[in-house]
Amino acid sequence: MKEDYVFDYVVFNQKFDPPISESKYYKIKWRAFYKLALILNIQVVKEK
Repeated sequence: MKEDYVFDYVVFNQKFDPPISESKYYKIKWRAFYKLALILNIQVVKEK
């Protein structure tokens, strides 16, 4: 059987051509999840 889960460090080191830095990967990942939350209307707004 093939494993379905891929670790983050494998993605930013091996899946991108050329590889990207860890910080850039996490910035891209955060933006993607944030945009997904906005689209699904499940964002959490921090009250002051």
